[in-house]
Parts: sequence; structure tokens; C-alpha cells
Amino acid sequence: MRRLILKSAARIAKLFFSGFSNKNAYVFIEKTKKEEYPDFIERTEFFFESNYRLREYSSKTEFYLKLIFSGKVKIIFTPSNVNPVIIENFFINVDYHTNPFDGWEWHRALNLCNPVSEEMLDKSEARFKQFISKLPALDRAFIFGTGPSLSNANKLVEEPGYKIVCNTIVKDKDLWIKLKPHFIVAGDAIYHFSNNAYATAFRADLRKCLLEHPCIFLYPAQFHPFIYKELPEFRHLLVPVPVGTHTEIAHSLLEEFSLPALGNVLNLLLLPLAITLAKNIYLLGFDGRAPGDKLFWSNSGRHSYPDLIASIQKNHPQFFAYYIDDKNPNKYVNAVHGDQLDENLTSLEKTGYEITLITPSYTKSLQNRYKNIFHL
Repeated sequence: MRRLILKSAARIAKLFFSGFSNKNAYVFIEKTKKEEYPDFIERTEFFFESNYRLREYSSKTEFYLKLIFSGKVKIIFTPSNVNPVIIENFFINVDYHTNPFDGWEWHRALNLCNPVSEEMLDKSEARFKQFISKLPALDRAFIFGTGPSLSNANKLVEEPGYKIVCNTIVKDKDLWIKLKPHFIVAGDAIYHFSNNAYATAFRADLRKCLLEHPCIFLYPAQFHPFIYKELPEFRHLLVPVPVGTHTEIAHSLLEEFSLPALGNVLNLLLLPLAITLAKNIYLLGFDGRAPGDKLFWSNSGRHSYPDLIASIQKNHPQFFAYYIDDKNPNKYVNAVHGDQLDENLTSLEKTGYEITLITPSYTKSLQNRYKNIFHL
């Protein structure tokens, strides 16, 4: 009953808060816990610059008074002593000590302050279609991941086909120039669109590569408010795509401009883009999780930033605690590259697509499609 009353009060209060401007974020932190979040100002200013108001509190009375007299977009670092119903209805929870998705929550807050309009998405779709209309007619697409086997990519630079590359491949500018990719994709809040050293290095190298060889940068629309501000000189190359409700990969982006609601860049971005372009799809750099791997899987040191992984772990500790289970080390891999991926690939193959892995992988759903046709 008490929870029902709180929910009813929350709905009424939401009507009240809807009258506030959404241009500023209101950042709540309990005064006695500030030392546990030494970089809370740094994180806030990274995403919001000066467009925020700080709300420090030391008692429940002070908390609720500041809650009442704050705008709609409220961010909280210290939710532990607050009723969960209040957090659920009024706050964006960026407590990186307890929330494994704190990195995504910052982007949810940015979207509330700077929503991605239908007009923006219409322009993005038009930009995408116009770019594709100018591409040569080719019958195959190459998808380049960032696993150790990406060292073979130089052998494919002369192969005809659409070239789709994945996020941190930009570390290797020489390969970028040789491949001349048509598309690059990225879609992870903490690896690509955060303030840690890893994500910062990725964006710096992305800028360098786009200057050398411009191509379309495609990503989930939830990150658009950040990317639009972060990469102003490349706005003519940006293609944000909304995430839909479907979980099937077999949707051409030319027919339905939305991404599947799936985890991992291969499911979410790379395959939907590839099947939009061609029927014959070849994958390189998807080596999977080797028995000795400690985190998700190994990446090519030349095409990622292994020395900067610690910066992500420090900034987002709960993300790794949630996904890396010592008792079930393949938990994440099985979730994103297990039966569901295999079923999606099988469905594509039944409609005439040929999905071929061209270097071996520890991922069963991909290894089942391995053929050494390029002798790599």
C-alpha cells in the first residue's frame, strides 16, 4: 500500500516538474559521502559543461526540499539512503559503485536535456540513403572486428566489397588509409563515449582517421547529443540510428531505419549494416574468448588500447563486476554470441545471405561458419 501511495504521489509530482526547463541537470550528492565520489564534478562537467546545478544535502528534509525545487533532469550519485521509488521516478542513477549501467545513464540524462528529434532522425536517414546511393554496386561486404586476427586485414585491402570497420580499429591509421572503409560503427557508452582514457583515445584517433579518409559514422541514436557536440567538424558524416523493439537482424536499414534491440556491436550495428549492403558477408577479427582470456575476449593490441583498460575499470567498476562472472566466465559471450546470434544468422541464410567467418574463432556460432577462402 505504501509503495502504491508513493507511486501515485510520484505521478502527481511529475506533472509539477514538467513545468521546469530541461536545459540544466540537477546533480544530487549526499554531503557525508562526497569523498566516495572524488571525481563527481569532473564527470558532471564532462557531459554537461556548465549546464548543471549542484544539490548537496545532509538530511532527508533537505533532500526533499531540493527535490521539490529542482528541474526535471535530476542526477544522483548517492541513492543508497533514498527510497527506491523516488529514485526510479525522479532520478537518473549514476552511482558507479553500485550501478553497472552508470555510463549509459549519463547519456539518458543528455537525451532528456537535448532530445533527438524526429527531424534529426529524418535527416540522418536521408544522409544514410544518399551516401549509399552514391556507392558502387558490389555484391559483398567485409566486417572488420578488433580481435587478434585483424592482423590479416592488410591482405584484404584490394578485395572488392563494402568495408565496415569497428570502433578502435582507428588506432591503426595506416590500415585505415589502406582499407578506405565506407562505414565505421561504435556503440558502447563506456568504451567509446565516456571520459575515461580509453574512450578519449578512441575519439582522438577517430578524428585523425576521419580527416585522412572521411566515411559514415553510424551509431545508436541515444549517443547523438554527445557525439553531435563532441565531433562538430564531422556532422556531415554522422548517422545516428534509433534502436527499435525487434530482436531480429534481418531488417534492411533502407526499409526500416532502426537497429535491433540486441547487445554487442556485431548484433546491434555491424550485421544490420552489412545485410543492408550485400548478400555475401565476410567477417574478420572475431576471434572470440580464448580459454586464457580474463575479460570479455582478446583484442588486437595494434587496434585497441589494452594499456588503457584499467581506466575503464576504475571509472565503471560495477560494469565489470556485473558482466565478468568468475563462476561463469562466458556469461557475456553466451548472451550476445550464443543461441540468439546463431538463430539470427540461420534466419539470414535461409533468405539467401551467406555469412562467412574467414579466420577461426572460439565463438561456436561463428566458427560453424568458418571457411578459409582467402587463405589468411
